Amino acid sequence: MLTERPSSIPTRKGLPLLGVLPNLFSGDPFEYLKNVMLEQGDLVQLNFGPTPVYLVSHPDYLQHILRDNYQNYRKPDMLYSLTKEVMGNGLVLSVGDLWLRQRRMIQPYLHRNQLGNLFSDMRQAIADVLTSWEVLAERKVVVELDEKMREISGTVIMRTLFGKAILSAAEVTEVGSASYE
Repeated sequence: MLTERPSSIPTRKGLPLLGVLPNLFSGDPFEYLKNVMLEQGDLVQLNFGPTPVYLVSHPDYLQHILRDNYQNYRKPDMLYSLTKEVMGNGLVLSVGDLWLRQRRMIQPYLHRNQLGNLFSDMRQAIADVLTSWEVLAERKVVVELDEKMREISGTVIMRTLFGKAILSAAEVTEVGSASYE
Protein backbone atom coordinates (compact mmCIF):
# COMPACT_ATOMS: atom_id res chain seq x y z
CA MET A 1 0.00 0.00 0.00
CA LEU A 2 1.31 3.42 -0.96
CA THR A 3 1.82 5.18 2.34
CA GLU A 4 3.60 8.40 1.51
CA ARG A 5 4.19 10.57 -1.49
CA PRO A 6 7.81 11.46 -2.30
CA SER A 7 8.62 15.09 -1.45
CA SER A 8 10.65 15.54 -4.63
CA ILE A 9 11.33 13.37 -7.65
CA PRO A 10 14.93 13.19 -8.88
CA THR A 11 15.37 13.97 -12.58
CA ARG A 12 17.77 12.67 -15.23
CA LYS A 13 17.83 15.46 -17.80
CA GLY A 14 20.47 14.26 -20.26
CA LEU A 15 21.33 16.29 -23.34
CA PRO A 16 19.42 19.34 -24.57
CA LEU A 17 16.60 18.30 -26.95
CA LEU A 18 17.53 14.59 -26.71
CA GLY A 19 17.30 14.06 -22.98
CA VAL A 20 18.46 10.61 -21.85
CA LEU A 21 17.63 8.89 -25.16
CA PRO A 22 21.31 8.58 -26.21
CA ASN A 23 22.18 7.02 -22.83
CA LEU A 24 19.22 4.68 -23.05
CA PHE A 25 20.00 3.37 -26.52
CA SER A 26 23.82 3.44 -26.55
CA GLY A 27 24.01 0.10 -24.78
CA ASP A 28 21.66 -2.18 -22.87
CA PRO A 29 18.57 -0.08 -22.04
CA PHE A 30 17.54 -2.36 -19.17
CA GLU A 31 20.99 -2.08 -17.61
CA TYR A 32 20.81 1.72 -17.93
CA LEU A 33 17.38 1.84 -16.27
CA LYS A 34 18.54 -0.52 -13.50
CA ASN A 35 21.51 1.75 -12.81
CA VAL A 36 19.28 4.84 -12.73
CA MET A 37 17.02 3.10 -10.22
CA LEU A 38 19.96 2.01 -8.04
CA GLU A 39 21.52 5.48 -8.13
CA GLN A 40 18.41 7.65 -7.80
CA GLY A 41 15.66 5.56 -6.25
CA ASP A 42 12.27 4.04 -6.91
CA LEU A 43 10.75 7.02 -8.74
CA VAL A 44 12.81 9.01 -11.24
CA GLN A 45 11.85 11.45 -13.97
CA LEU A 46 13.67 10.77 -17.23
CA ASN A 47 13.61 13.38 -19.96
CA PHE A 48 12.93 11.66 -23.29
CA GLY A 49 13.77 14.66 -25.40
CA PRO A 50 11.27 17.32 -24.35
CA THR A 51 8.89 14.73 -22.85
CA PRO A 52 9.19 13.66 -19.21
CA VAL A 53 8.76 9.92 -18.57
CA TYR A 54 8.83 8.34 -15.13
CA LEU A 55 10.78 5.26 -14.13
CA VAL A 56 8.74 3.59 -11.40
CA SER A 57 10.39 0.73 -9.53
CA HIS A 58 8.82 0.38 -6.09
CA PRO A 59 6.10 -2.33 -5.84
CA ASP A 60 3.78 -0.02 -3.88
CA TYR A 61 4.04 2.69 -6.55
CA LEU A 62 3.44 0.13 -9.29
CA GLN A 63 0.37 -1.22 -7.50
CA HIS A 64 -0.93 2.33 -7.09
CA ILE A 65 -0.45 3.06 -10.81
CA LEU A 66 -1.25 -0.27 -12.44
CA ARG A 67 -4.02 -1.59 -10.22
CA ASP A 68 -5.51 0.83 -7.75
CA ASN A 69 -5.61 3.98 -9.89
CA TYR A 70 -5.07 2.72 -13.44
CA GLN A 71 -7.78 5.04 -14.81
CA ASN A 72 -5.64 8.06 -13.84
CA TYR A 73 -2.59 6.97 -15.85
CA ARG A 74 -2.41 6.84 -19.64
CA LYS A 75 -0.05 4.76 -21.69
CA PRO A 76 2.03 7.06 -23.90
CA ASP A 77 0.65 7.25 -27.44
CA MET A 78 4.12 7.67 -28.95
CA LEU A 79 5.17 4.21 -27.81
CA TYR A 80 1.92 2.30 -27.78
CA SER A 81 0.33 3.33 -31.08
CA LEU A 82 3.10 1.71 -33.12
CA THR A 83 3.26 -1.32 -30.85
CA LYS A 84 -0.51 -1.89 -31.08
CA GLU A 85 -0.22 -2.33 -34.84
CA VAL A 86 2.11 -5.28 -34.28
CA MET A 87 0.83 -6.76 -31.03
CA GLY A 88 -2.88 -5.95 -31.09
CA ASN A 89 -4.92 -4.76 -28.12
CA GLY A 90 -3.91 -7.33 -25.51
CA LEU A 91 -3.49 -6.80 -21.78
CA VAL A 92 -0.19 -4.92 -22.05
CA LEU A 93 -1.51 -2.39 -24.56
CA SER A 94 -5.20 -2.08 -23.72
CA VAL A 95 -6.58 0.72 -21.56
CA GLY A 96 -9.60 1.51 -19.41
CA ASP A 97 -12.46 -0.94 -19.05
CA LEU A 98 -11.03 -3.30 -21.68
CA TRP A 99 -7.78 -3.53 -19.72
CA LEU A 100 -9.65 -4.16 -16.47
CA ARG A 101 -11.76 -6.91 -18.06
CA GLN A 102 -8.64 -8.58 -19.54
CA ARG A 103 -6.73 -8.31 -16.25
CA ARG A 104 -9.59 -9.88 -14.31
CA MET A 105 -9.80 -12.74 -16.83
CA ILE A 106 -6.12 -13.62 -16.51
CA GLN A 107 -5.70 -12.92 -12.78
CA PRO A 108 -6.68 -16.43 -11.54
CA TYR A 109 -3.95 -17.96 -13.73
CA LEU A 110 -1.33 -15.70 -12.15
CA HIS A 111 -2.18 -16.50 -8.53
CA ARG A 112 0.84 -17.68 -6.54
CA ASN A 113 -0.69 -21.16 -6.22
CA GLN A 114 -0.75 -21.45 -10.02
CA LEU A 115 2.66 -19.93 -10.81
CA GLY A 116 4.65 -23.00 -9.79
CA ASN A 117 2.75 -25.10 -12.31
CA LEU A 118 3.04 -22.40 -14.97
CA PHE A 119 6.81 -22.14 -14.59
CA SER A 120 7.19 -25.89 -14.85
CA ASP A 121 5.01 -25.97 -17.98
CA MET A 122 6.94 -23.06 -19.47
CA ARG A 123 10.31 -24.72 -18.86
CA GLN A 124 9.07 -27.94 -20.46
CA ALA A 125 7.60 -26.13 -23.48
CA ILE A 126 10.86 -24.23 -24.04
CA ALA A 127 12.90 -27.44 -23.65
CA ASP A 128 10.69 -29.19 -26.22
CA VAL A 129 11.10 -26.37 -28.73
CA LEU A 130 14.86 -26.24 -28.21
CA THR A 131 15.06 -29.99 -28.74
CA SER A 132 13.28 -29.56 -32.08
CA TRP A 133 15.89 -26.94 -33.01
CA GLU A 134 18.77 -29.39 -32.48
CA VAL A 135 17.91 -31.12 -35.75
CA LEU A 136 18.07 -27.78 -37.55
CA ALA A 137 21.43 -27.00 -35.93
CA GLU A 138 22.86 -30.39 -36.92
CA ARG A 139 21.81 -29.74 -40.53
CA LYS A 140 23.18 -26.17 -40.32
CA VAL A 141 19.84 -24.79 -41.46
CA VAL A 142 19.58 -20.99 -41.47
CA VAL A 143 16.49 -19.88 -39.58
CA GLU A 144 14.61 -16.63 -39.05
CA LEU A 145 15.02 -15.71 -35.40
CA ASP A 146 11.70 -13.86 -35.17
CA GLU A 147 9.89 -16.97 -36.43
CA LYS A 148 11.69 -19.15 -33.88
CA MET A 149 10.93 -16.76 -31.03
CA ARG A 150 7.24 -16.82 -32.04
CA GLU A 151 7.49 -20.62 -31.93
CA ILE A 152 8.74 -20.51 -28.33
CA SER A 153 6.15 -17.91 -27.30
CA GLY A 154 3.33 -19.74 -29.03
CA THR A 155 4.28 -23.09 -27.53
CA VAL A 156 4.55 -21.64 -24.02
CA ILE A 157 1.23 -19.82 -24.33
CA MET A 158 -0.67 -22.76 -25.85
CA ARG A 159 0.68 -25.28 -23.36
CA THR A 160 0.22 -23.14 -20.27
CA LEU A 161 -3.31 -22.23 -21.28
CA PHE A 162 -4.50 -25.49 -22.80
CA GLY A 163 -2.27 -28.26 -21.44
CA LYS A 164 0.90 -30.09 -22.40
CA ALA A 165 -0.47 -32.47 -24.98
CA ILE A 166 -2.62 -30.03 -26.90
CA LEU A 167 -0.07 -28.95 -29.52
CA SER A 168 3.43 -29.91 -30.56
CA ALA A 169 5.97 -27.20 -31.43
CA ALA A 170 5.38 -27.89 -35.15
CA GLU A 171 1.60 -27.50 -34.71
CA VAL A 172 2.09 -24.24 -32.82
CA THR A 173 4.24 -22.96 -35.71
CA GLU A 174 1.54 -23.97 -38.20
CA VAL A 175 -1.17 -22.21 -36.17
CA GLY A 176 1.05 -19.14 -35.79
CA SER A 177 1.79 -19.02 -39.52
CA ALA A 178 -1.90 -19.18 -40.34
CA SER A 179 -2.63 -16.24 -38.04
CA TYR A 180 -0.13 -14.01 -39.89
CA GLU A 181 -1.63 -14.67 -43.34
